[in-house]
Amino acid sequence: MNESLQNTFSTGEFAALCGVTKHTLFHYDKIGVFSPEIKRENGYRYYTTAQYDTFLVISILRELGMPLQQIKEYLGRRSPEEFLQLIEAETKIIDQKIEQLRRNKRLMHQRAAYAQEALTHPPGEMILRWEPEEYLVTTAEFELPSEVDKEVVLAFSELIQSCDSLGVDAFYTIGGMVDPKQIQQGRCGAYSRYYVRLCEPHSSASVILKPAGVYLTAYHQGYYDSTLPTYQKLLAFGAQQGLSLSGLFYEDVLLDELALKECDQYVLKISILTTAEDPTAAAR
Repeated sequence: MNESLQNTFSTGEFAALCGVTKHTLFHYDKIGVFSPEIKRENGYRYYTTAQYDTFLVISILRELGMPLQQIKEYLGRRSPEEFLQLIEAETKIIDQKIEQLRRNKRLMHQRAAYAQEALTHPPGEMILRWEPEEYLVTTAEFELPSEVDKEVVLAFSELIQSCDSLGVDAFYTIGGMVDPKQIQQGRCGAYSRYYVRLCEPHSSASVILKPAGVYLTAYHQGYYDSTLPTYQKLLAFGAQQGLSLSGLFYEDVLLDELALKECDQYVLKISILTTAEDPTAAAR
């Protein structure tokens, strides 16, 4: 081996060249992943120019999330065939990560839209607004309306598992359906079903369609157990305006613990389908 140091780098120089610390190089050498080409008896260590390309390969594999032990094994048996197999396997992993990032981005955009809606409409406001159809993954209908917080958590877990089993993307904020009869009986938080919204249409027994139409909507500030007066105001407003209300109430959380410190500051959106004409139809 030619030990001329003309085309070599000291540990510090090579670390700076590769954008890592000397400790990283020492660690790689210790576990046998990547060692300096030249080790002198006096303890000095030198890396060759050819080793720079090898280190770049290691860096790329690390960025792909490959464990150091797996990198060590690959470098020990590398060949064109092994390289092609590696590229194929890592490409699949990258595609999965890209899709997960896309899902996360959609979720963040939706949560931002919910927050913006909550900031745009003050608590207590009631509006008539056209809403497009939506697909909801729901729990089975409760024989007795649910009012227990623990059941909400269990239902949410069930819904997430349903979405995973269906292979569909959902906006993971839980909503609840309330029968108007429960409100007329003075019951607060008596949910018939829980649901999460899907990002796109899907056909399944656990998926229902929330129809498009004009919804009477109110914005409520407070925890779930404080919503009864808002529901009652919606029913009273509908009666005063001669509106025919159809189906169940939909209750959605727009702002929760992700944005607020206190649960009594939650912002909820409560809506129910009406037979009113679209107030924005002329503008659309």
